[in-house]
Amino acid sequence: VVIKGGIDAMAATDAAVPIALAAATLSALWRCVVFDAKNCAHFLAAGGMESLLNLLQTCHPTLRPVLLSVTADILENPKTHLFFHEWRSAGCATAAPAPVPAGTQGVTLVLNLWRTEEFKTGVVRGDGVIANATRPLAGTLDAAKPSGEALGGTYTMLSKARAAEAERTAEAARRGVDGIMSRVFAVCSLLGFDNLRRSAAHADALTLLTVERYVDFKEGEVWEDTRAVFEAEGMVPTGRDRQAIAEAIATAHATAGALAESQRVMVAVQVAAAAAAEAEYYVEMRRQHATEADARTYKKDRSSLTMKERLGIKLKKEEMLARSFRPSEEDGDARGERKGGSEQHN
Repeated sequence: VVIKGGIDAMAATDAAVPIALAAATLSALWRCVVFDAKNCAHFLAAGGMESLLNLLQTCHPTLRPVLLSVTADILENPKTHLFFHEWRSAGCATAAPAPVPAGTQGVTLVLNLWRTEEFKTGVVRGDGVIANATRPLAGTLDAAKPSGEALGGTYTMLSKARAAEAERTAEAARRGVDGIMSRVFAVCSLLGFDNLRRSAAHADALTLLTVERYVDFKEGEVWEDTRAVFEAEGMVPTGRDRQAIAEAIATAHATAGALAESQRVMVAVQVAAAAAAEAEYYVEMRRQHATEADARTYKKDRSSLTMKERLGIKLKKEEMLARSFRPSEEDGDARGERKGGSEQHN
């Protein structure tokens, strides 16, 4: 209860500059609660997962990797997944990296952190498709977007010490892209990508495709960097090692190409669905306008007919009814045949 109260207090604290108390509280949570089944159960029953996610949407960027790690460790137990899925944001206009609307799910909050790192390095283009098919996680400079999180906090101008701390924080944030992505992958993999896709929105589904292949892309980057180091130092791997490295890199490239194609298909389907919905909307609007115009058109009131007009309508109706019940010649012949047959039988 004490640790949960500390987490709730941090969520309500100004996050312009990280505080040492936050690190101490999270360290106590990790050491005393996460790995003790009984304490973890009490923590979750008291609303601990809600407190963690509330803090995650408002905390300083330097605390996000720690919070994601703690969340992933808690989610190692499948029984805790329900607490994560039940969380809904109450809405936070000051949340980082972007305002969080009310009703946001936990997976969307976590994927927002991934997308923030994507925007920093230009991993995806504006439509959500990866921009670099060779090294997807490296991104491109053309698609990269600057982030204001590297700027100093509100209080950094008060002292040189805090200004230096803000500079160190900014440098850590620049190095922490992979730290966030690896932890987001851990959270999503524990929750199950197939389970998350069932209720994911279009943007989340696109991002989940990239998150799911994080390990494959990272492995390809590691092998590319390793090959570059060998070439720079003049080292020549054996033929079998060169083949293994080339195959690993080719597999990563093929995975990136397949991912880009899947994302393009999803975007095309979404665009087509939006266009169909828009067309249906305009058809319905035209139908409604036509109905309203028809309702405004003057229609002659039958109650104001003259006696002569009413008499004419009555005569036409009587004539129609008389013709409707007049037997035809074929009907008369048929009745005559039936009558003759009955007399012969008698």
